[in-house]
Amino acid sequence: GLKFDDSDTPDERRRYMIGEIPEGEPPINTITQSYVQNRYAPADPENEVVDSTIAQDAWRDVRWVFIRRKIAEFFGREPE
Repeated sequence: GLKFDDSDTPDERRRYMIGEIPEGEPPINTITQSYVQNRYAPADPENEVVDSTIAQDAWRDVRWVFIRRKIAEFFGREPE
């Protein structure tokens, strides 16, 4: 699995993940942006549901990238 330092910022984690799994860049960017917005920006209840839905969709997309990579590793192949 991917290992992060506790002191890594969200952007450092994003860059590390993209370096390891470049095909996951778009959803990784979306998840990171949503996290930073939710964590550090002033609360905006109107956008909260939209941001949550976007992040969930991005997680669904990148989850399959991780799964395909693990299956390829299991069979000794390069991920497609």
